[in-house]
Order: sequence, then C-alpha cells, then structure tokens
Amino acid sequence: NETTEEKIQKLEEEIRKIKEDCEGFDEWKGFVEQFIDDPNSKNITFSLLRRDLPSPAVPKDWGERGSAPEISELVEFAKSLDNSYLAIQGPPGTGKTWTGARIIHHLVTVEKKKVGITAQAKAAIDNLLEETVKFTREEMKQNPEEVLNARRRYGDDPLEGVTQQRGKPSSFASEEALIVASTPWFWAHKEFNDDENLFDYLVIEEAGQLSLADALAASKGAKNIILLGDPQQLRQVNQASHPSGSGVDSGISILGHLLGEAPTMPDDRGVFLDKTWRLDPSICTFISEEFYDDRLKPAESIDRKIENRRNGLFWIPVPHEDEEPSVDENQKEAKKIAEIIASFMDGSKFIEDGVGRAMRIEDFMIVAPFNRQRKRIRETLQDDLGIDFSTADSIVGTVDKFQGRQAPVVLYSLTTSSYDSIPRGREEFLFLPNRFNVAVSRAQCMAFLIGSETLIDTRANSIPEMKALNHFCRYVYDPSLKSSQDFND
Repeated sequence: NETTEEKIQKLEEEIRKIKEDCEGFDEWKGFVEQFIDDPNSKNITFSLLRRDLPSPAVPKDWGERGSAPEISELVEFAKSLDNSYLAIQGPPGTGKTWTGARIIHHLVTVEKKKVGITAQAKAAIDNLLEETVKFTREEMKQNPEEVLNARRRYGDDPLEGVTQQRGKPSSFASEEALIVASTPWFWAHKEFNDDENLFDYLVIEEAGQLSLADALAASKGAKNIILLGDPQQLRQVNQASHPSGSGVDSGISILGHLLGEAPTMPDDRGVFLDKTWRLDPSICTFISEEFYDDRLKPAESIDRKIENRRNGLFWIPVPHEDEEPSVDENQKEAKKIAEIIASFMDGSKFIEDGVGRAMRIEDFMIVAPFNRQRKRIRETLQDDLGIDFSTADSIVGTVDKFQGRQAPVVLYSLTTSSYDSIPRGREEFLFLPNRFNVAVSRAQCMAFLIGSETLIDTRANSIPEMKALNHFCRYVYDPSLKSSQDFND
C-alpha cells in the first residue's frame, strides 16, 4: 500500500502536469480583442465563432443526391480545407468514429499531415485512436507504429500502436506526419501562437459534448478543424456557466453552435451520415422521425432478429403503488425487467445474417435514469437470475455509460411513479429528448420502455416540456409503432 507521503508526491506530480498543460490557457481570451480589431480575419477560431460556411464550399451535389458522400469524397474535401472546418454529424450506428479513423489515416499516411485528436473525455479520444490503429493494421495491413507515428500525452495505461509522450507544442514542430492525442487544454497552449507549431488538422471527437468556449480555445492549435459528433445525443458533460453576448452562447456545444436551431446538419454547412447499421427498420423509423427530421435510414443489409420474436418497440406498463409512489427506485419495474430477460434465456436464439446462437446475458442492456434504480435492478438480476455482481453491473447503467454501445435488446426503466414524484430539480432531466434518444437507439432488435402510465400521462407545464413528452407519448400511443403489442407475438 502507498504511504501518505507517496500519495502526496503523486498528487503534486499530477498538479504539476496540469499546470504545465494549462500554461497560457487564459491567453486564448485574447482572440476576442483580435476579433474586434479584425472581424473578417481568415482564422479558423474566428470562422467557427462567426458560424462561417466551410471553405471551400460543401459540394452542392452532396445534398442533392439524398445520401452521405463516400469516404473518398470526404477525404478529398478534408485535404482541401483552407483555414476552415468539416463538420460531420453521426446519429446512432452511422459510423462517425469509423469515418473519422479513415480520414485521419489518409491525412497522416498519404498527405503526410500533422493531425491532433481531442475530446471532452479521454475515453472518447482513446476510442478514435484505437479505431484508427485497428483500421491501419487490419484493413490497410500496415504497421501502425511506423505509418501513424501516434503519440498520446496523457494516461499511464499503454494503448496498442500508440506511444506515450508528453511535451509542449514546440517538441512536435520538426516532425512531418504524426498523430498527437491530448485534451483541449494542450491545444490552447501559448506556443501555438507561433505558426511553426500549428498542426494541420485537429479532429474533435464527440463535438456535441465539447462547449463552444473550449472548442474555440482548442482551435488555436491547428489550421483546420474536423468535427465528429451528434448534438441530438448526450449533451456536453460539463454544463458550465459561460458568458454570452450578441446571440452567442459559449456554453453550447461547438456542433450545436454551428447547427443553430436545426436538429440535423444543413447541406451547406457539413455532412449528415444518414445510414445506420445498428437500428432495425422498425426502431429506426421512430428515432429518425422524432430526432432527425426523418433523414436517418436503416442500411439495407441489416439482418438481425431474435428467434420467434418481433423486432421493434415495446411498451410495458407497470402499476405503481398510489400510497407509496416511487421517486428514484421501483422494485416492480426491476422485477418486470428480470422476468422479460428470463423469457429470452430459455433457449431463444439471436440470429444475425442467417447464423443463430443462444441468447447470452450480455445481449441485454438495461438503462435507468437514477443510480438508486440502477442498483435496485442490478440486485434483482443477481437474486432472480442468479448472475454475479460483475456481470449484472456490466449490463445495467445510466445512458451516460452506454453512449457508443449497442445490444440486441434494450430495456429502459422510467422508475418514477408520476410527475409529482420526480425529484425536485430533475423534471426536465427525466424527459430530456437527448437521453431518451440515446436509451432507445442502443437497441439493434428490440427496445422495451417500462414504466407507469400515470407518468406518461403527465400534463406538461411548458412548451419545451410538452415537446419532450410528445416523444414518450408517441412511443406509447402511436398505433403504427405497435409498441403495445405483446412482445411474444
């Protein structure tokens, strides 16, 4: 065990590293004065702030053909950027990380460019790095260490194909083609004021979660920006209070800022990945119409089902106790979830592309809005299904745990008995469209919504609340979705 002195030394070292990373961070604020002095300056930071259209212009035929451009077209556009940006919105299962990895590989290995990767969360950075390394090794049959020259400036756990290397921007200035992955703080370093230290591209993963303020700061580190994300899924993790003025809210995400009021990427501003390889058509219809202006379509090649079951959406009403309404945990819903899972574990098969196998407990994903319900469901699964803690814990969580993941069957417990029972200050949270979108869109074959009818029949108190509730009401009551049909039919 570490001594107290050793722990203090480790903490002091971490503080030292943070201070080094943050050195000069406040200098980015100086761009405001520069912007006032020269508002038309051809600078990527100013371009993002002004919501300029990309330069060069996005090809008109991309929007006219009604489908997303090919990877080769995205690569050609990315390499032609002139102190500008390429914004890519990727709904659930459309492969935005897959797309980003292939763009990065080409820019580094063919164009010999210096490419940075950043995101709000280190896990998101690692995910994109790993996908790029995997593509390089498995599909391009190249040695990632040799052709990618990838460095990571944080963490102690090794990442295959990636070298750990800390250092200031100037330490990478003499190199030609490489990848450097780091948090947004690094890209705001004062040494990027020297053009010789600028990277050619900075790729921002999960750009729907990175605030405008942080994105503008990070944009100092590169000549061009590539944005990957989806504002219709989980919002930025840290909802800090940022000053706003002249119609600009610096607390909004960078992708949200570029989209404005539009739920999907306008054709002249970027790319909307319109084909999902995850969602069954019956699930995709709901997700597309409710959250993506009916632009999202299922890939024709999707061939997944559970033997003798109907794919789609299912509503499972559970009566709650009027005398003791539930707030943030409900045993009846937990028991119902265990019953549903048990009904699949009796020899049912998951069939994909004509090949069947027995259903496994890992084929289920259970989403809960509150940690107390997450714990309740986990314990119920252990007791009723006889599974161990680790397994139960791996398949139960809040939507934050499951973004980017998928499962054949998803079960979403609403937990709370009625609107009056919602914990104070969490009214908007429970019905937040982004979280509902993420919960349902994890499902490849079947999505179950489990809850109290009284909660669904809530009377809205505001227009935003009414819009949010409409998603749930349509899920439950629209006969075309067949959600009330027995799931064994």
